[in-house]
Amino acid sequence: METAITNSYYWNMLKDLSDDMKIDLIDRLVKSLVHKREKAVDYAGEFYGIWKDEEFPDAEEMVKEIREARTFKDDVEAF
Repeated sequence: METAITNSYYWNMLKDLSDDMKIDLIDRLVKSLVHKREKAVDYAGEFYGIWKDEEFPDAEEMVKEIREARTFKDDVEAF
């Protein structure tokens, strides 16, 4: 309901504009939408897989070394 009221309000303001002014307004609105979409690019996704490490050439080797380095203490001390 609120959207209909707002749209009606704007339409009543804009309906009497000249065709050139309406086209200019449409152009500005479209440019603002395109500008917003350009800003929304996922820049973090561009860096996926870019990490290179001499010690660990792939993730499997890193996981294997981490698992091998784990130590567990099985002795439970009583209070």
